[in-house]
Amino acid sequence: MEQLISSNQVITPGRIALKVLITDDVLETMRGDAIAMAAQVAGVAIAVKQDVDLVGLGDGFVASPGGAGLVINYNYIRAGKTRILASAEPGVKGPFYCVVRPEHGFQLSKNIVDPGTYPIPEGISAQVLREGYVMKLGGVEVFEDTNITVDSNTDAKGFVFAKDAIRLVKTGGGVSNERERDPSAFGWELVLGLKYGYGEYLDAWGVELLFDATTPTS
Repeated sequence: MEQLISSNQVITPGRIALKVLITDDVLETMRGDAIAMAAQVAGVAIAVKQDVDLVGLGDGFVASPGGAGLVINYNYIRAGKTRILASAEPGVKGPFYCVVRPEHGFQLSKNIVDPGTYPIPEGISAQVLREGYVMKLGGVEVFEDTNITVDSNTDAKGFVFAKDAIRLVKTGGGVSNERERDPSAFGWELVLGLKYGYGEYLDAWGVELLFDATTPTS
């Protein structure tokens, strides 16, 4: 059994797999390479599964300066980074990342482009208006992720973390791709798989961000 072991975490990689059946009828009637298209769709599904696993780790961080119903702003992100740097765990270093729902990203960009709301470094407001997303705030790279779950109260949990707060271990050379003929189904079976493990390395190096994720109307 393959394991990554440290004094803080034991990670045991597991395998996920996805099987697609492409029938002869599809191959005969579909334009283009149906097998290649199916492989692409399956590959995206595997990537989404891995992403869901990773963003789910944000719920495990103990520190949580936000709260249900509150509207996120970039000062919470700065506060999260500060808490990580001020933690008692030695050795923390950047880069620092933040992952939030698109609804959170909307509020962050709105804070930035509304004149006088918060003191933003020169140039960033124009960049947000032009590109439509938040890139870097207070030394933290900010990403939007639709795989973060919105709860029944329209709140969602993002998180700020140092790069080493989360561990992702991949084995076996990435996504595998195999196909074989299935005569009983009159088609080809395409099987994609990925073996990986993941986990929180140090709790003090991450901060949960629980905030309102109501769909914006304006």
